[in-house]
Amino acid sequence: MEDADPTIRQFREATAFLPFPKVLEDFWPPAPVPQAFNRHATAHATAASQYTPANAVTAVMLAVSVLRDIDDMGHPMQIHVTNPRR
Repeated sequence: MEDADPTIRQFREATAFLPFPKVLEDFWPPAPVPQAFNRHATAHATAASQYTPANAVTAVMLAVSVLRDIDDMGHPMQIHVTNPRR
């Protein structure tokens, strides 16, 4: 369902997608592990500074907000791949 107010829609999209550039920044040791949630650091550095309750909440909230917004936009989603040879 589309929002009646385009300003609200822009706000919703911004809150769902604007965190991505920071979250997706590259991280490679020996650089210090970032304190804020960072997908690359989470995958490539097992450090207490990255695995925190706050970062876990941030990651879950980001995932939920993006999935909810995608669902609300009505994009078609295919869960199962059909085999054309059958």
